[in-house]
Amino acid sequence: MIAELWPFLRLLRGRLGWIAAGAALMLATLAASLGLLATAGWFITATGLAGAALAAGAALTLEIYRPGAAIRFFAIFRVVSRYLERLVTHEATFRVLADLRVWLFGRILAQDHATLGRLRGGQVLNRLTGDIDALDHLYLRVVAPVSVAAVMLLGAMAGFALVSPEIALVSVGILIVSAVCVPSLIGWLGHRPGRAMAREAEDLRLLSVDGVQGMAELRAFAATGRHEAALRSASAAHSDQKRQMAHITGLASALTGLGGNLAIWVAAILGVGLLSAEAISGPGLALILLGLLALNEAVSPLPLAAQYLGHTRAAASRLTALAGTQTSTGAGTADPVQPLPDRNEVGFDSVTFRYLPHDRPVLECASLRLGEGERVAVVGRSGLGKSTLSELILRRHRPEAGRLTLGGVDLQALAEDDIYTRVACLEQKPRLFNTSIAENLWLADEDASPEQLWAALEVAGLAVFVESLPEGLRTQVGEAGVMLSGGEARRLCLARVVLRDAPIVILDEPTAGLDRDTENKVMRNLDHWLGGRSALIVTHTPERLPRVDRVLTLDRGRVVEVAQSALSETLS
Repeated sequence: MIAELWPFLRLLRGRLGWIAAGAALMLATLAASLGLLATAGWFITATGLAGAALAAGAALTLEIYRPGAAIRFFAIFRVVSRYLERLVTHEATFRVLADLRVWLFGRILAQDHATLGRLRGGQVLNRLTGDIDALDHLYLRVVAPVSVAAVMLLGAMAGFALVSPEIALVSVGILIVSAVCVPSLIGWLGHRPGRAMAREAEDLRLLSVDGVQGMAELRAFAATGRHEAALRSASAAHSDQKRQMAHITGLASALTGLGGNLAIWVAAILGVGLLSAEAISGPGLALILLGLLALNEAVSPLPLAAQYLGHTRAAASRLTALAGTQTSTGAGTADPVQPLPDRNEVGFDSVTFRYLPHDRPVLECASLRLGEGERVAVVGRSGLGKSTLSELILRRHRPEAGRLTLGGVDLQALAEDDIYTRVACLEQKPRLFNTSIAENLWLADEDASPEQLWAALEVAGLAVFVESLPEGLRTQVGEAGVMLSGGEARRLCLARVVLRDAPIVILDEPTAGLDRDTENKVMRNLDHWLGGRSALIVTHTPERLPRVDRVLTLDRGRVVEVAQSALSETLS
């Protein structure tokens, strides 16, 4: 258990001040509750006995001002400390969860493209939201309550021992046994359903995300009924686990109450005997009995913490697995990082690559040279591995054999951030974010002026369209650019590449989704803009290319130069 939670316990150190303050306020609140009930019990019993003695004609005096002041102090202090405790503990929890999300996002960024490609979007979302949220149990319901309960029980035993060592030892001992045994039992009962609930919550979220993102396809193929049935099944399974956890919670509450009441009954029975032997006073016995009642507040959260520990551990295991996944891009290479070379040349030297160990190679002993200022087109039908070339240049995968170079320097010896300052890529499936046109362009250059944005849109053939929009550059594009057509979204991504102004450019199907007139305009603009840049253009329609120096294709994983007369045969 510690091994699963230890990485996240270590992350708590960053918020140690807030955590310590929250725990101190939690302890102060419980101590005030104990002081209030114990003092009130003593004072009420003492005044009752004093009244009975005075009625019988006895002469005695009773100090009422200090006990009364103590009761008022504990009552007011308890309200204030409870408010501050809720404020500080939740603030601490939110800050810790924010730190965890930033930490996890940073670890996800370090993963290679292949690793992330094996994760569904809903899985990453569930890790960043549901699994991180499950870790709020770690501080709010495990670390702080257990620590405070231990201090309260030991402190109460020491305090009660001043009144009656026998009752203190036995009654508080019962509470301690209850505080250990009941959470252990509840934790054992809740371990399996807690893990199952975490797993089924992820399945439910994945189905929900897939249903929303794939709504058009589900409707087109009349599959909404099947998806709805799967969603209902997952929801029912999740509800069953939650219902089982609710039953366990009820059992925990009953057993905790039983332990607390047992401690009070045992203390009362022992107290009657000691009272008869005049070994304890009536007010002292009332102080212990009501103090034990207050201690139940310290013990009651422990079973719930143990119950959901399985859920928390399952979430922690998944987060650790995702955050600790080793990349294959060479980001962790032991070779020293070298500075970027001056030359803007890309080289493939006998590169072999396959996506999975038992697949046939996509590239096999492939060699390619993209000289400085040279334009090279890679053509051929889909599935040959054309896009894999750009993936390797961007170091999203590591080749199985061979060597990739940038300016004569091995790509693995260069910092990834340096590579992205030198290379700009229009990917096969580029991503637009749910924000404005300008914000999507500023991803390439956050300091770009509006004039530079319009110039990039002009190259991409999109300036006239954006000018016609009521909000212009402030127009929202929607989730994944859904408010734009396919061609408009692609040209916006192309404008982002233009704005990047990198000396090496990779264009993967730059004119996909464009009509012939728009395509011709974009190609003319690109022909002018690419002047002096090293360009690798990937397409299966070579007749729709800007001017290039060489045309290549892939044949059984090897790079082969194609003559213009053989292009149509190559594509077929």
